[in-house]
Amino acid sequence: MKPSPSACDESGGNSGEEESVNRLRLASAGIALAIIGMIAVPDVNAQRSAATQHPFYIIGNIFTGAPMNYYNTQGLPYGLMDAMTLGIVKNGVGNPNAAYPGLAKSWRLSKDGRTLTVNLQPNAKWSDGQAFTSHDAVVSAEIGFVRGTYQAFFTGSVTAKGAHTVVYKQIKGAHFPTFTRSVLSQYIAPAHIFESLLPSDIQSTIAASQYTGSDPALVQKQKAALDSMKSVANKINAFSMPQDVSAGPYVMTSHNPSEAILTPNKYFYNPKAARVKQVIVRNYNNDNNTIWNYILGAQVYQATSGGLTPDVVTRMKAVPHNHYYIVPSTTSAALFFSESVSPWNNVNVRRAIAYVIDRKKVQRTGEPVSGTWTQYPAGEVDSVVKAYMGKNLKRVNKYMPNKAKATKLLQRAHFKKQGGKWYLPNGSQWKLTLWTINGFSDWIEAANEMQAELNAFGIDTDVQLEPSLAQMVTDRAAGKIAFGMIFGSAAGGPNSWFVSFRDALYGPNDGWNIDGGKLLYYPTSATGKGNFFGIPPTGWKVKGYGTVNPGVVAYKLTKTSNRKQIKTMVQKLLMATNQYVPEITLWNYAQNGFVNDQYFTNYPIGRKYTVPAWTCSGYVPVVGCWEMLGFVRPK
Repeated sequence: MKPSPSACDESGGNSGEEESVNRLRLASAGIALAIIGMIAVPDVNAQRSAATQHPFYIIGNIFTGAPMNYYNTQGLPYGLMDAMTLGIVKNGVGNPNAAYPGLAKSWRLSKDGRTLTVNLQPNAKWSDGQAFTSHDAVVSAEIGFVRGTYQAFFTGSVTAKGAHTVVYKQIKGAHFPTFTRSVLSQYIAPAHIFESLLPSDIQSTIAASQYTGSDPALVQKQKAALDSMKSVANKINAFSMPQDVSAGPYVMTSHNPSEAILTPNKYFYNPKAARVKQVIVRNYNNDNNTIWNYILGAQVYQATSGGLTPDVVTRMKAVPHNHYYIVPSTTSAALFFSESVSPWNNVNVRRAIAYVIDRKKVQRTGEPVSGTWTQYPAGEVDSVVKAYMGKNLKRVNKYMPNKAKATKLLQRAHFKKQGGKWYLPNGSQWKLTLWTINGFSDWIEAANEMQAELNAFGIDTDVQLEPSLAQMVTDRAAGKIAFGMIFGSAAGGPNSWFVSFRDALYGPNDGWNIDGGKLLYYPTSATGKGNFFGIPPTGWKVKGYGTVNPGVVAYKLTKTSNRKQIKTMVQKLLMATNQYVPEITLWNYAQNGFVNDQYFTNYPIGRKYTVPAWTCSGYVPVVGCWEMLGFVRPK
């Protein structure tokens, strides 16, 4: 199954933990990403009286013992249904900071791009009747600082200015390019419930943690502050609200291991938004076939799924009331290497694999409907590579299948081929383990195809399955996996380059972390710091661009909003990725799905069955997002 980031989660400007948590939580990996595909249960409800509205069923991950907590990766609230943000970030627009109002009625960024003033909805209330005020936003920011998410977009301070205005300022010297987007997309928690989890001196602790000087006493104080914040973060993560308290259009009224029920929040500032009177989230089996059976059984209101074949799509289209749709995507599937593990520390070996694998055939095998093969493997989807490389696109090596080139590259790395099998420089036979994820049927099919191609070339390859994307990420970070499949560029909408390079490739994953506003490097030997790519900390010599240190360049992307500078830096990262192959982008996703209008209508599906790109950030629009924009109504 291909997991899909939540449509209205922040996934472009925020390079830190919050965005990763959102993607992992509401897509499948929660990082167990919870796929938000909307489905109906068997038609037992069809016999309800005409006066009773049919419920809107969706599927998602409901973990055993899941806490009622916005900030736990296995928590219950669902984005833009009951877990609410200040803004609803748009997708597919020229301005990556564009958003619709959420709990924020309006906002204004200062001319220098460093201060964001947010005006809150004056009539907003929590579902328990408590007023929503600037204090909620400030406490939510304090939680963000404690958890390390607000530092990711260089926030320096968050202060209330009256009951309904909040001022967000960046740290001294910072000029984060998507500061507005990042601030607007953070979850806002009820202060009257979460504030008790924070120590009374939290503001001074946050201030101490931000010290960047060299005074030994203050450095020690900073360390103590960071340790204290980590302890508080663990406390917040373990917390569970006695009941859901929502500032969104819905509130979760009941839940059990098999399903959760959401009903309209009577105190929501826009009561007309929640036209659906009952949303039911049913647990799913982490399997494409489960979703397919609902679609084929005419029991679907909205559903997205990976691994679809042309035949299955044709059958689904034939179901009465079903309508097929496509949403623009900036997500890819990729093959990664850990350069800290031999022989992947040799660029010739990585390039050889790129020439062995037929990406077009892999895509047609694994994702024939929802994907297009990557023509320009440079760490991003093709549309981004073309846009940023422009007339320099011809510099990008396409790595079309070429066994002769692969052979020369391996020989250059002192490999030998005997009896149709490749042997390592030390004389032992080269045997690979290719890791992918159980339940991701498209990835499994793709892995089997790559296994066949590698075996045919003389590299004995075995495919192994991780139980979940969350486990894959954990084991990869722990150095247990050196060669496997993972998401490439993330669903970052108009600025996916930002997420792809800073969050997916050249940030913490290759040792470059931002701590207290400073860029720090941790080697793969630093346990718990997340460096699994093992890219040389000194960078690479990139033809046409000189020496490029990807981790440093990706960090600099967070320091400017100058479009010319951004284009130059993205070009450097694209070419570095293309020439040194820390990963091979296999295919670009084109997310598709179905809606069913038997009970609900007014889905934003265009003439060509395309969901307008401007609706929400991401590529799996959830019911909360569509409804808040005036879509999805009962018949």
